[in-house]
Amino acid sequence: MTTLHAHPSRPITAIAASSMPGASARSGRFAARIRRLCAALGLLALAGAQAQALDLQMNGAIKIDPTIIKALPGPLPVQIIGKGCTFYEHKNGGGERWHKAVGWVAAKYSDQTSYAEVVTYTGDWWNDRISSLTCDDSDKVHCSVAVYPDRDRRGGEAIFWGGMGMINLDRWGLNDKVSSFSIFCNLMK
Repeated sequence: MTTLHAHPSRPITAIAASSMPGASARSGRFAARIRRLCAALGLLALAGAQAQALDLQMNGAIKIDPTIIKALPGPLPVQIIGKGCTFYEHKNGGGERWHKAVGWVAAKYSDQTSYAEVVTYTGDWWNDRISSLTCDDSDKVHCSVAVYPDRDRRGGEAIFWGGMGMINLDRWGLNDKVSSFSIFCNLMK
């Protein structure tokens, strides 16, 4: 497995959302929801993971087992329709844009429902052309994306949260290197 680095001393799988505005207000609840979602979706590794003020320190790589992620029955509620992430051809949201919305129920909990969309190949035009991205984030809907440099969600990954705002991928060594991705949006009850 390839390990990408967002910072010389921090693997990309340890990118955290501690810089999110208002992170301290929601940190405990959000971190617990992320751990539950990871468990429900079959995200592996997280061994020894600790979440403090949304600074998820992950040891090892997160892997999503496609055999575990399966669509659950149920229509999309109006609050989640159109929610997801937007990918841009150039830095700071410039150039062409592609918005990909979640399309199916991935997991249900008493306090939230998680929705997902998996793209195993971005297509020839978008392949290795994405330079920046944003994901939807509000009081009720929190979206994130795991991006991968290879098709079929391979080659290591980086996870970005909607509350991080505009993400310029050159900062993380991923400019024009994304070939596949997985989007997750949580609708809070």
